[in-house]
Amino acid sequence: MTADPLRLMRQYRRPRTRVGRAWDRTRRWVREQFVPCAWLVGTLTIPATAVMIQAGAAHADPTDNYITVYGTTVCAMLDRNTSLAGVAAVGNAIVADGFGPQVGRILVDSVAVFCPRHTDLLEQFVAVYGDNTTGLVLR
Repeated sequence: MTADPLRLMRQYRRPRTRVGRAWDRTRRWVREQFVPCAWLVGTLTIPATAVMIQAGAAHADPTDNYITVYGTTVCAMLDRNTSLAGVAAVGNAIVADGFGPQVGRILVDSVAVFCPRHTDLLEQFVAVYGDNTTGLVLR
């Protein structure tokens, strides 16, 4: 009669410890819960990333750039000359910088963001010199 080595191994196997059982539960959770979720997230994230890469970077409007850079200068010029002629001088300076029909938007946005104290001055300027065909609302 020969001894079966597998039967002997099963017979003398050490019982599982608490740590071993916890490790088994963790491996089972990773296999059954984590891996399917990771596949789902990966299949949704990769196409979204590809779309964002192809969309490219947004380009700012030159008028917005001008307001960001020179908005405080516009306010400083209006502080020095708080009259309708001062508003016209600031508008002419903006035209000299290469802007045409955007002058009104630059003035209004600069005043709204950097110096709202000059809103009344711009309203007076529009009331006197504006033709009111654009529907420009300062408030």
